[in-house]
Amino acid sequence: MSDCWHDVTPEQTDQLAAYRDLILEWNRKFNLTALRDRDSIDGRLIAESLRLRGFVPKRSGLRVIDIGTGAGIPGLPLAILRPDTYFTLVDATGKKVRFLEMAIGELGLSNVSAIHDRSELLAHDPDRREQYDLGMARAVTQLAALAELMLPFLRIGGQALLPKGAGPSEELARAQTAIEILGGSLKSADLLAQVSCCGVTRLVILDKIGSSLVQYPRRPGIPEHEPLGG
Repeated sequence: MSDCWHDVTPEQTDQLAAYRDLILEWNRKFNLTALRDRDSIDGRLIAESLRLRGFVPKRSGLRVIDIGTGAGIPGLPLAILRPDTYFTLVDATGKKVRFLEMAIGELGLSNVSAIHDRSELLAHDPDRREQYDLGMARAVTQLAALAELMLPFLRIGGQALLPKGAGPSEELARAQTAIEILGGSLKSADLLAQVSCCGVTRLVILDKIGSSLVQYPRRPGIPEHEPLGG
């Protein structure tokens, strides 16, 4: 077990270990993740997810959306640590969502739901649009497209937490137009403190300062292939 699972209760540690074992089990029959061993999943998936916990406001009833969640990263590990916060996990692959539904039941989590849908479509649902306090996504797509997919879900005053690799400076520059069009503002893009179990991570934080224009996000596939601002 990774030494990066610090400040976690014994019950939460057991839940995180059970979650990791479920990923390993399902990976034998369906490709949830390219990582195939306990240490990699403990470190590169779960521990890296837990690094975001300090950026989740400590306020009961917070609504968080995790788009392109895959095996539930980063939302599901954070949901284990924050039972007072409600997490919505979104993925476009049906088998991954079925895994998430199974994992949520096996782990006994009542503060998580999984949705099978494209973010481009779900963001136009009135029950979802501009309804979330916090959004997160890991390794989904380039920042310009990610801003278009994420910001319409956030209420004004909300934030997006977007962990990226070490050096997205050019990516950030290209994404500025998209961020502004979608009602966002770049708050920070700092490197997280280096720890032994995790890779180098730059956390991009966007503030939602204005409403997103109703035509965004565009149809599935367009944000990624034709990012706003070129």
